Amino acid sequence: FTINQTTGTIILRDNVLGVFSLDVNQFPITFQVYAQDRGSPPRISEANATVTIYYNNGNDPPPARWSDPRYEELSFPIIEKYYEIYRNQPIFNISYGFNGTIIYQLTSQTSSIMTVSSPFPNTYIPFSDVSVSRNGNTFSSGIVVTSGLHAEIQNVYLIYIRVLVNPPLIGSTTITLIDQNDQIPTFDIRSIVLSVVENENGNRIIAQIQAFDRDVDPPNNFVQYRLNGNLSDSEIIDKFFVASNGTIWTNATFDRESNKTLYRLFITAYDGAPAWNALNNEPNTQDFQFDIQVIDVNDVPPVFINSSSIAISINETTTMGTGVLNLTITDTDFDTILDFGILSGNIKNVFSFNLLSDNIADSSRTQYVATGQLYVVGPLSYETIPNYTLVLFAFDTQNLATITVTINLLPQNTKAPYFNLMPGFTSYEYRVDEGTPVPILNGPV
Repeated sequence: FTINQTTGTIILRDNVLGVFSLDVNQFPITFQVYAQDRGSPPRISEANATVTIYYNNGNDPPPARWSDPRYEELSFPIIEKYYEIYRNQPIFNISYGFNGTIIYQLTSQTSSIMTVSSPFPNTYIPFSDVSVSRNGNTFSSGIVVTSGLHAEIQNVYLIYIRVLVNPPLIGSTTITLIDQNDQIPTFDIRSIVLSVVENENGNRIIAQIQAFDRDVDPPNNFVQYRLNGNLSDSEIIDKFFVASNGTIWTNATFDRESNKTLYRLFITAYDGAPAWNALNNEPNTQDFQFDIQVIDVNDVPPVFINSSSIAISINETTTMGTGVLNLTITDTDFDTILDFGILSGNIKNVFSFNLLSDNIADSSRTQYVATGQLYVVGPLSYETIPNYTLVLFAFDTQNLATITVTINLLPQNTKAPYFNLMPGFTSYEYRVDEGTPVPILNGPV
């Protein structure tokens, strides 16, 4: 035998006429295979694959067979909260014609159990086999969920069911999780202090907030916003308004000298479907607290001195907590207080922009100078999102300065190849029939 170095296909050598010309006494034949990628530097698989090829002359019946050929390749969905609802009941889907029982027959009088495992080595799966029951030579088992499932982490599982005979009886099962609304809308921070300027009038936007819902599918992950009148100050009812997209605006005119100078309001983020365990069909929610202070007129905006836009490149393996860009902001209102943040583009909230340092302690300053730092707070993946376009802001209680930062992720060679082996095996096994030519044996990597 030899192997195609590009595809991993195991084939007969050119000088071998066919399987029929092989000596059955040489079998089983066992050999080692390794994989090497084409990166720089090249990476070699940590463990070799052991391939064992058996010779089947076609005269002996198989030691085991499925009662239903569909067991060779099952595929059906289950709900994400299956474990919480059904516990130890075998997984089933009546709509797909599967009642949860897997039946097989043995030719031997000796019993053999069915096991459930991942096709990938050293990989945990939250599934296990049901204790086998026997009726003569017919055996029944199934698949149970052993712990809570989370579609937000993994929504498709490929598992192998294997009857322990020689050679083994193998079937594959693809389980797709139906997302349920079990994640709440989540804010990066839970409160912020903002300002409105006295004597202004007309409709004007104060801020826009964003919560992220980690559910997989809409409407479970569709987030809207509303004013929480039960928690907010009574005075805000006719002064502040909240749009469904999280925009907070006002049309009131404030007088710092004669009216209230601080307002507290709460905004509730809610997702688009009833929570999975809701008794009253209420969605998942989270509240955000705004403290809005009325200040004197501030007529000078902050300025990003770098430029209006910047492009940088960082490795996709940049660790959380690493600063990737420092920006200098000035404001000639020397006693200003700036808030920093990201207006848009922060997909999955993997970046944060905050104050790193300023000169507020320098009593001799003639202008306010601050350094804001953009840093990584979540996992990055070139394969998932190769670039981000962020709009960063500095806000001095009235004026908003923005800068566009484009971040390009540099791919890194972080994953080694691996062999897609059968569960419980460190090798490939094949059965070939006597007298039947087999030009190739597939060995996917």
